[in-house]
Amino acid sequence: MTALLSFAAERARTEDPALDFCLWPYDAPEPVHGNSLAGVNLLYAAGEEAGCLDEYRAAAAGLRRCLGAFR
Repeated sequence: MTALLSFAAERARTEDPALDFCLWPYDAPEPVHGNSLAGVNLLYAAGEEAGCLDEYRAAAAGLRRCLGAFR
C-alpha cells in the first residue's frame, strides 16, 4: 500500500473536540480511531504542493502558540 501523504501527518486523538470551520461543536459522524488524520493535514498538503510545507508547519505552530489548540 502506498502512502497518501509524503510528509509526516498529524493524527487526531479521541480527546480532540469535533469543531467545524467556524469552530462550532458538532456531533462527529464517526469516532476518532487510530488512523484518523487531523484536519490541519489539508493545510500541510497545500503547502507541500506549493513548495512551502515547512513554512505552513511554522505558521500552524505559531497560531497554536498564540491562539491555543483547535482555534
